[in-house]
Amino acid sequence: MRTNDKALPSLAVCNASALPTVRVGVRHFAYRQDLPMQSHLISRFSLGLRGALILATLGLTAWIPTAQAGDIYIACSAGVALTVPEMRDVFLGEKQFAGTVKLVPVDNSSIQADFLDKVMKMDATKYSTAWTKKSFRDGATAPTVKGSDGEVVEFLKHTAGACGYLGSAPPAGLSAIGKV
Repeated sequence: MRTNDKALPSLAVCNASALPTVRVGVRHFAYRQDLPMQSHLISRFSLGLRGALILATLGLTAWIPTAQAGDIYIACSAGVALTVPEMRDVFLGEKQFAGTVKLVPVDNSSIQADFLDKVMKMDATKYSTAWTKKSFRDGATAPTVKGSDGEVVEFLKHTAGACGYLGSAPPAGLSAIGKV
């Protein structure tokens, strides 16, 4: 290491007794006057404004109630008979037919994170990546995304072969696949 290298300060290359010292708490530290010292001294030995803000944020979030993951109901349009394990393949585009019926998966954005965790066993990034690869490789289209249970129910009722997931029990007229 060169002794005049300002980017990588080291006390090993200079005489620490000849340097001015800074008192932080009960510790004394030698520093070179030509190097900025605020970053390592402040962040290591004092809370500082950034640390106080982080602690305040953590304290506030402890009081905010978090949503509990509820049951997920998987349903398809009338006449479609599948199992819950088969739904993973449907939502990854691996299973495209149930007998002679073309399957049309639909995502529910209001509970998608829970569905991906419980049924698909993946996060949103991995799910999106899988569909991006599938669309380039096979020309498949990712599932349509609806914003609520009501929109998904309407889609299931009016689309032959449609399969989706709901946060509440499916109404009459749909094939209930299962509850996760």
